[in-house]
Amino acid sequence: MKRTLSVNKYAIIDFNRCNPFVCNGGSGECKAVLSCSHKILLQEEPFESPLLLSMKLCVGCGDCIPACDLKAIEIKNG
Repeated sequence: MKRTLSVNKYAIIDFNRCNPFVCNGGSGECKAVLSCSHKILLQEEPFESPLLLSMKLCVGCGDCIPACDLKAIEIKNG
């Protein structure tokens, strides 16, 4: 019987690229946070960069990737 190892996937935010002033200057809401169907990305205040609540909770679905116009989020294998 062949065993396969499961590899966790999770989002990584590049804070050098992330800038809510640029991607959504009107409201300061991060589009990636709004698109996270699992509610793992959080933004505490408008115009602040989002935070990944928990790498363990992130399923690596990638919903946030196309929502981020600045390409500041990518999925990594853990």
